[in-house]
Amino acid sequence: GEVYAVTLNPENADAPLGGTPRLLPREGWPEGKPFQPHGMFYSNATNRLLVLSHTFQPLGPPECPECGSFVEIFEVLREPLRLKYIESITSELFGTCVINDVVEGRNADEMFITTWLWYPKPMNGSKNPMSIKTFLQQKASLLALFTKQTHLIRCLRSSDSWSCSIARDAGYAHQFNGIAINTKRDTIFTVDSVARKFYQYTITPKGALVKQREIETPHMIDNIDYVHGTGDLVLGSIPVGYKALSKLERDPHAIVPGGYLRFEGSEEKGYTLAEDLVHDGTALSMISMAQGWGDYVLLGSPNSHGIATCKRRRATPS
Repeated sequence: GEVYAVTLNPENADAPLGGTPRLLPREGWPEGKPFQPHGMFYSNATNRLLVLSHTFQPLGPPECPECGSFVEIFEVLREPLRLKYIESITSELFGTCVINDVVEGRNADEMFITTWLWYPKPMNGSKNPMSIKTFLQQKASLLALFTKQTHLIRCLRSSDSWSCSIARDAGYAHQFNGIAINTKRDTIFTVDSVARKFYQYTITPKGALVKQREIETPHMIDNIDYVHGTGDLVLGSIPVGYKALSKLERDPHAIVPGGYLRFEGSEEKGYTLAEDLVHDGTALSMISMAQGWGDYVLLGSPNSHGIATCKRRRATPS
C-alpha cells in the first residue's frame, strides 16, 4: 500500500481536484516491512500522520509475536511533500485487522483507536482460516448484529514506550468504525456502523471517555470527520447494507451505493442532519469516507480505485 496526496482547487468549481494524485515517499521506512494503510489521521498540532497498517504477518515484538496490525507514525515533510518514518506501535489489543481508525488525543503522547472486529483476521486472510477455532471466530462476527463486543483503545506514551488499554468508561458498540476529534481536543466522536449511530465523548483529565450523547443516522455509516472552522460532522454512508456485505463476502464486483451525511451543530448543543447525498455506486462503488469541498462532495472507497466528485445537493431534509 501507499499514501497519496491530492491537491484541492477552491477556485475552479468545475475541477475541484487539481492535478493527479501524488505518491508520498516514506523516508526511513524499515526495509522489508509490509505497509497496508487503513484509517489515518493528520495532526495540525504536531504535523504528524498516524496510519493504521495491517501487515498480515507476525511482525510484533516478543511480547506479542502474532500482532499483525500497527499504528505507523510519520512526520510530514514539505518541498517536496513526503513522509519521514518515526516509529511503530502495536499491542495485543490490535491483533490483525481488529483495529479500524485512529486519532491523536490531547497531545502527541496520546491516541485513541477504534476496534471493529471481535477477533483477529487469520494471517492467511479471511478465506483461509488456519484452524477450526479461527474459522468459528470469523463466523462469530455476524453476531455483531445482536450484541455489543467492540471497544475503544487508548494508547499513552511514557518515556520512550507506549502502553495501550481499553478506554475507560467508553462502553462497547456493535461495530466501532470511524473516529474524529474536535479542535479543542477535549471531545471525540465515534461511529457504530451496525447501530446506525455516532457517539460523542468528553475526554476527562485522566483520559477516560464519558459519553455525552448518541445521534441516530438514516443509513449505516463508516468514517467520520470533524470540520475545523464550522464544527460540522461529515460521514461516509452505506445506504444499502446487504449489498455492502455481499461485496465484502461474496461478490467483489458488486455495485454498492454510498454517500455523504453532514450534521450541523456543536459539542455543547448537539447535532442535526443538514445534508444527505446518495450516489448509486456506478462511478465509485461502496463509500467509506466523504468530504465537502465548495459545491462538490468528494467520495472515497475502501475497495474501489479513485475519488468520485459529486455535485452537492443543498436541500435541507424535512
